[in-house]
Amino acid sequence: MPTERSTWFCIDIECNGPVPGLYDMVSLGAVAVAQDPEGVLQIGERFYVEIQPQAPRFDPDAAAFHGLDQEQLRRDGLPRRQAALDLAAWVQAETRPDTDPTFVGHNAPFDWSFVAWVYAAEELPSPSPLASWTSTGWTHTRRCSASASACRQRTWSRSTGRTTTPPTRPSS
Repeated sequence: MPTERSTWFCIDIECNGPVPGLYDMVSLGAVAVAQDPEGVLQIGERFYVEIQPQAPRFDPDAAAFHGLDQEQLRRDGLPRRQAALDLAAWVQAETRPDTDPTFVGHNAPFDWSFVAWVYAAEELPSPSPLASWTSTGWTHTRRCSASASACRQRTWSRSTGRTTTPPTRPSS
């Protein structure tokens, strides 16, 4: 039986432009993926949050791409601090015992730059027990690239909302 090393968190964000801090992350969706006792990857709980915009810049082309209504986000979205606290609590609750939370996504560096910026701007710790969720995630993603690829490609399809059965993880 393979040894678990990670609980994967497949994350996708939507933002109002290309640069964290100058433009807002306005939504974040995630799904937890971890091995069952037989070593088969299983799709876990999902998380979704919409965030109130507050950054100084706005790119209408980015907003047209994601289609989220800015007025509705201002009215109904969570303040970014609360969104960050909710994500951290969810990651903590969904991380399997004796595993590290590992961020995966496509394009992971872009998405993570927005997520990390929110935690830095709000002076909150990263939602990981380790010093840097980013470096931990990349370490595991490189070591387990087939699983990370399967995770991000097969666990959650933004366009259809459907999921498929994840493959078994190759042994290390």
